[in-house]
Amino acid sequence: MFLRIFWEHKIRNCLYNFFTPMAGIYLNAVKKKKNIVVILICIILIYTLLKIAYFIPPYETERIRVINYRKPIKPWYLSDKKQFIMTAEDDETVVQPTSNITKHILWRNIASYDIDAFKSPDVLKKCKVKACKIHIDPIYQTICDAVVFYANGYPDESPPFRPLNQIWIFNTMESPYNNDLNAWTRHHWKNQINWTMTYRLDSDINLHYGNVRKASVPESVFSFENILLKKTKLVAWVVSHCNTPVFRENYAEELSKYIPVDIYGSCGDFNATKGDTLFKQIENEYKFYLSFENSHCLDYVTEKFFNIQGRNIVAVVRGAANYTEIYPPDTFIDVNNFKSPKELADFLLYLDKNNEAYSHYLYRKAQFKSLQKVQTLCQLCAILHQPLVKQNYHPDVYDWFTRGTCYLPSDVQLNFYQKLKRLFR
Repeated sequence: MFLRIFWEHKIRNCLYNFFTPMAGIYLNAVKKKKNIVVILICIILIYTLLKIAYFIPPYETERIRVINYRKPIKPWYLSDKKQFIMTAEDDETVVQPTSNITKHILWRNIASYDIDAFKSPDVLKKCKVKACKIHIDPIYQTICDAVVFYANGYPDESPPFRPLNQIWIFNTMESPYNNDLNAWTRHHWKNQINWTMTYRLDSDINLHYGNVRKASVPESVFSFENILLKKTKLVAWVVSHCNTPVFRENYAEELSKYIPVDIYGSCGDFNATKGDTLFKQIENEYKFYLSFENSHCLDYVTEKFFNIQGRNIVAVVRGAANYTEIYPPDTFIDVNNFKSPKELADFLLYLDKNNEAYSHYLYRKAQFKSLQKVQTLCQLCAILHQPLVKQNYHPDVYDWFTRGTCYLPSDVQLNFYQKLKRLFR
């Protein structure tokens, strides 16, 4: 009797109160199914527009898939393979051409930071192989031995006329995230590119932001004790790009909870003279510098790293490259070797208190010299003069450059807005 009363007065009423409104909603939905369809279409359109507005090339979410994308490459500074790199005069690897026939090179859609250099009549002056002429006007398309297509904002709807045996080269120094690469997905650009000339180590022509050579300076030249006496601060960072797709700003913020991180530039609280004067000040006063990349893509290591390697300060790097393929180990600290910003902070504090351990990094750095950006034109001119010029084809240069080559790190805590941005990727 008790159960029956309980059912009638309690449970039945609860079920009735729950299902009656639900049934009403269902009936209204059936009556207004046209409105529901319209709403769904609007939602799909809004989502599509957001995706287009925030377009980013394909990203992998697991670092291991990025690093294992290709077979391990022997560090290029230890390789016996002849490389067409160099900032000209100290290049001992360039094979001299068998003839002095001038090779003509057309550079289409030049990057803004290269325009002035290419207009200079002495652009090839320091190259060991100088028998080349650079053109930047497309009217020379038909007479050139090679055409360099700068990736960003190009190509047009269809490829230009291509003479027989002309070599086409895909060129960029920016990561997939920082390039406008939509045009390269079009079918008429498949199987058109012969060579790649990028920062990637597996490019046909390596175009690095910097270079490394063994230094012949004796150890006695350096007085590490005097260098350490001036260093009274711990970590510095100069940054003007405050919001990045890899949330490096979040990592720095988390790191600053455990150790002081002084941020210079428009993203920080510390203002100082710009340029070399600022970096000399940082080199003298600080022990560590954050060389964090704005994109985590295969082999993408910029001047943020190479410029610091030429100074008496230890770089703390964060990126997707295997840095030991690019620069000798024990000359930098990679955040990927630590489980968290706190673990990294503990290690930096250990080095701060242990002068011998910290000096080891400076000693290792002193055994090498970091050179500036590799001269693209010197490389290209030299390789065009080789006896056997390979004219291979890349089936899909967009796929080679973007797919599976970048990743989103998982070493930071994100706020709601950042998680929402990440969702739309």
